[in-house]
Amino acid sequence: MSEIAIRLRRAAFNAAIAAGDAAAIGPLLAKNAVMVTGSDSAVIAGRAQQVMVWKCEFAARPRTTYVRTPERIELSPVEPIAL
Repeated sequence: MSEIAIRLRRAAFNAAIAAGDAAAIGPLLAKNAVMVTGSDSAVIAGRAQQVMVWKCEFAARPRTTYVRTPERIELSPVEPIAL
């Protein structure tokens, strides 16, 4: 995946966060995606589990919205991931 493709996915993810649309996040994630939360370092493994977490996040009141903006994107030469 190119840097531009990653930036486009980030923009789509940010739009889903702003809209509170967990269903829009699912297609942006790999089936076996792993998320490590920033607050307590919880590990959320898999697309379906992450979508469930986002649904809960979006249902919370008051709802927090934010934009994730990477300063740089570094493509791994070893694995199909960005650092």
